[in-house]
Amino acid sequence: MGSTASPHHFGGTGTATVLQYESISLLPDTSLWTRLKRIAGLSLFRSSNTAPPIDDAEDEATRRRPSSTTAASNTIAIARVRRASNRSTTLALALVALVASLLLLAAWRHAATPHPVPPLPPANSTRLPLYFNPIKYRLSITADPDKDRFAGSVSIDLDASSSHRPTTNITLHAVNLDFSKANVTLWNILVPATDDDLIKSRNSFSASEYLRDPILDIHHSYNHHSSSSNANFQLKDDPSPSDPLHPTAIIFNPSTMTVTLFFPFLLVPRDPSQPITLKISWTGEIGYRSMTGFFKSPVGALEAPKKPKYITATHFEPLAARLAFPCFDEPHLKTLWTLTIATPQEYTVVSNTAVESVTEMPTARGWNIWKFEAGKVPMSTYLVAWGIGQVDFVEGIVPGGNVPGRKKDVVVRGFVYDGVPKDDVRFSVDVAVKSLQHYETMLNTPYPMTKLDLWPMPDFSGEGMENMGLCIFHESGLFVKAIASTNASTPEEYTILSDPDKQIYVSNLVAHEVVHHWFGDLVTMKWWNNLWLNEGFAEWGQYLGTNISFPSWKIYDRFFEMEHELVFAKELGGHTRSVGEEFEKSVESIGEIVRMFDELSYNKGASILRMFDAHMATLEVDKPGGGSGSEKAPQPTKKYDCSTWCRVLRTYLNTTSFSSATPDDLYNAIDTVDESGFVSAAFQGWIEKDGVPVVWVDKEGVVKQERLLAWRNTSSNLEMEDEEDDVVPAPKKPRKPKKDEKGWFIPFVYKHLDLNTSSVEELVVNRRWVIPSQETRLMDSDFKNDSVRVMLANPGRTGLFRFRPSKADYPLLATLLNTNHEMLAPIDRAGLVSDLIALMLANYVKPEHGLPIIKYLSKERNPTVWRVAVASLTSLLKSMELHQGYTQTYQFIQSLVFPVADSIGWWSDCTIPAQPQDFNSQNLRNIILPFAATLNHMETVTTARDLYITWTKESESKPTVTPKCFQIQEDFSTLVRIVYDRAVRDDPIAAYEVLRNASRGMPGDINGVKQDVFAVSAIVSHVKELVDLGDIPAGASDIQIIQFTRQWSSRLKAVAETSGQLGVELAWESLRYARFRKHVGELGKRGSQQVLGVSRMNGSESTVVDESLWDAIVRVGLKNVDAAVEAIVAAGWKDGPIWRDAKLVVESISGQGKESAVVTAVRKGLDRADAAGKFREEVGEAVRVWMVENNGQH
Repeated sequence: MGSTASPHHFGGTGTATVLQYESISLLPDTSLWTRLKRIAGLSLFRSSNTAPPIDDAEDEATRRRPSSTTAASNTIAIARVRRASNRSTTLALALVALVASLLLLAAWRHAATPHPVPPLPPANSTRLPLYFNPIKYRLSITADPDKDRFAGSVSIDLDASSSHRPTTNITLHAVNLDFSKANVTLWNILVPATDDDLIKSRNSFSASEYLRDPILDIHHSYNHHSSSSNANFQLKDDPSPSDPLHPTAIIFNPSTMTVTLFFPFLLVPRDPSQPITLKISWTGEIGYRSMTGFFKSPVGALEAPKKPKYITATHFEPLAARLAFPCFDEPHLKTLWTLTIATPQEYTVVSNTAVESVTEMPTARGWNIWKFEAGKVPMSTYLVAWGIGQVDFVEGIVPGGNVPGRKKDVVVRGFVYDGVPKDDVRFSVDVAVKSLQHYETMLNTPYPMTKLDLWPMPDFSGEGMENMGLCIFHESGLFVKAIASTNASTPEEYTILSDPDKQIYVSNLVAHEVVHHWFGDLVTMKWWNNLWLNEGFAEWGQYLGTNISFPSWKIYDRFFEMEHELVFAKELGGHTRSVGEEFEKSVESIGEIVRMFDELSYNKGASILRMFDAHMATLEVDKPGGGSGSEKAPQPTKKYDCSTWCRVLRTYLNTTSFSSATPDDLYNAIDTVDESGFVSAAFQGWIEKDGVPVVWVDKEGVVKQERLLAWRNTSSNLEMEDEEDDVVPAPKKPRKPKKDEKGWFIPFVYKHLDLNTSSVEELVVNRRWVIPSQETRLMDSDFKNDSVRVMLANPGRTGLFRFRPSKADYPLLATLLNTNHEMLAPIDRAGLVSDLIALMLANYVKPEHGLPIIKYLSKERNPTVWRVAVASLTSLLKSMELHQGYTQTYQFIQSLVFPVADSIGWWSDCTIPAQPQDFNSQNLRNIILPFAATLNHMETVTTARDLYITWTKESESKPTVTPKCFQIQEDFSTLVRIVYDRAVRDDPIAAYEVLRNASRGMPGDINGVKQDVFAVSAIVSHVKELVDLGDIPAGASDIQIIQFTRQWSSRLKAVAETSGQLGVELAWESLRYARFRKHVGELGKRGSQQVLGVSRMNGSESTVVDESLWDAIVRVGLKNVDAAVEAIVAAGWKDGPIWRDAKLVVESISGQGKESAVVTAVRKGLDRADAAGKFREEVGEAVRVWMVENNGQH
């Protein structure tokens, strides 16, 4: 944020930089809901016919970017902000303008022919009107992590050969940076000779107009500034033409985070062969734990009076580079970069490229200047990165010569900060080395940088960031607890102590960020509407890296659980979008861009890629409409072989490297291996169509599909094979799917299992294309089953669809799984269990068909299957609430879980150093025991109670409870939650007195697990405290508000998922009506139903906006509240108070244009609640009857 001494974020203190439109100040409105609106990026007034209210308005001129096409309005706007001048008269200025126009006529004759002029983006858009494209940045930063502010200078070369008509202004992105007209210069501009006096006057500034900051003095001392002026700076090795031009006015638009620089005449290059160069120097704030822009976090011991150490990093995706330096912050504007950073000598500095030199700063004792190698690969602004800290590292080497074009080794370094052993980062370095080498080999494209650094941060928004050459991670996504192996001969030999889930998570995350260097960095999506080209590919590619690093994990067995399950949950019931929005203009506001970072861009994008990867592996034998489409299951080869899909990716990279891409580039690459264009058309259909299908084979052997619904209404019964769909003749030629296509182009794969066979390895794999509005019929032998043959559809779960077995297959599947379940791969068992329960809850499968199959789970010991099963069984149990069959359902689930809990047992009391455990068994324990505890598994409950008693007694006499020898950190957090959850269920009042007492040194975070467990409390006041929004402190920054609302929404979601109906209703009351607020602090002054915020202007308090909390949330559309809203509404009983209130919300907003994402979340929650209600009403009795008749329950 700007200093309080500056009148606004771009100025000093003089009147020259105070920009006003009549009486409306450009000072940003800091009332909370207005700030939330800016944070979320959703324009409050979407209709162009609706005028903003006076108390929240900026003049409409501030909402529009000036351009040369609106000369009249620009003249008025500039006239309002220019200072009165006593050095010229109106007549003189008119003559100057006339002469200048005549002199410039020859310079811009090329503009005589009409040239395209960039259209003005919508008022709430972050897009820039590009008159000049950036072609190179030279960036210099000066920062001391111990201080709160930093200084910077940037020199941006602009393409002067643009075909656009000349303009008088430049708009670029910048926010919360302090600079004035004196700090901005434009070079290589043709200046009319008669305007010399005007130029001189514009280059004369009063002392008040220059920035004054100690950090800026240091910055200027090595950037060749004059001691008396910071206007005409020149970066080292930055030759620029003389005669700089300063802007006559600067206008900042906080809603779009842009700044417009106005100049006195048309911007025409003096030397057309050279770029126009824009130079700006500024100061800004290093955010404290802000997790975006340029920010810092404390590390190491923080106990007073010890001074904390800090580590800094950047996080610019998607729109935060503008928080650190002025730039053209759009992903398609890829340019070359050079970077120099000055910092105190005790710090290490990293950036995208390798260090070229480190020299002492002669003008500032104790400071070093880190100069980094000039970038050779064009890079988007959001990928620029640096980090500053007192760190140590371990390194690995990727040998040179792996692929053509890279002869030198690539050095991979993993960093640690104070308090973290170097061994804890070795795991991630190993994964990065192996992954990088594999990606190079597969893609036959060299890693684009000379080194790769893995940088940790205690606070980080997101899990990791793929900055080119410098990946930055939240510490939990980089560090894996390890110790040096006994008798290890080298430091690289170590023993992992973190649990399997943590290892899988870190490995996938590191591999994800590494593969981004090809998909996202080397090739970048053109705009955020096709984010899946970055994130879908990285999510898909992470499994390759983990699989090559740890083949024994069989990581692809978890693809269904980690990807498909999230997609099915997101798509359930509709109200979603396609993976890639067709038009860029549909994703332009900040909020719209941020919302693209979801399960559709990541998980669905990856799932579609995997589906077509698997299909194209057999493309040569799988032509649509031809042959039987059958072949033996492919056998693995020892030598790496580039598959058809691999060849597609190589073509895609060859044609788009170093630039930006659109989906058409990928479709064209697919066409190189499929000349018919059918496969690319099918792929495009999946990208552009929302929803996912459910597939089945009817009694005639015709493969059917329809969109998966939260609840399927049927006129007669559930037997879908008895229902008919309209069928039209097949098209003569492959065609592109339409957005309103009835279904999907599905590569349908299936096998037939013989119950008398113990292996499926040699079974014939059958393949068919299922095409919308075209009959896909299987051969008689493929669908008419006998008593020992059963169809296994979608083996390996590569297809993104749910499958409903035929009526004849249900008993055969039950027999197979209950007698020989390991005949199916874990991923197939997980998919079958998930499909059956999900389709039963959505009215596609009858209980008497699905429940006999899942009985086998009592014999299941694979963690992948159980992770899916726990989520599915929890949904089944919740759906039976209020039904008389709830008890029987509860007991049935106990009968499945308890045998597994008995066999896996509690964690051992490690009185000796921990030894490596079986990977699957260790993983299974973390999944089963928490679920078994909620089901009152006696051994688990008893052990948890005993531990709680022991810890409680110890906390009475010791400041900190230290459990015995527990080295597996992640296991311990699971154990602690089980122990406290049981304590709260047994005696919530006593547990509250212990766990919420900071003086009792019980394990765990008092604002974490020791607070969250009270979601299951039977005491209303406990739950009220959990769902209470609380009071945001006066003076909170935008980032602090985001963190505050994120924590609140997480608590609300936890209550919705774990609490009873009373707790869910309390969460809704807090969200909808701001009840249970403690009326203290600044926000308490307005009462419980007033909006949360205090406006400040020049440090003084002003009026709090009078608006309800719910209305503010709906208008603002905070992304992190969406999930909580949907979960709460979905958990509410149909026709209950939440249901009725949510229906009113939807009805009141209908027909009012584009609705808020929060209202969409309400709709999704209503759909889920409606499905659960109908399940209880229409199917619940069938569930109870089956339980009684077949499971011995009464």
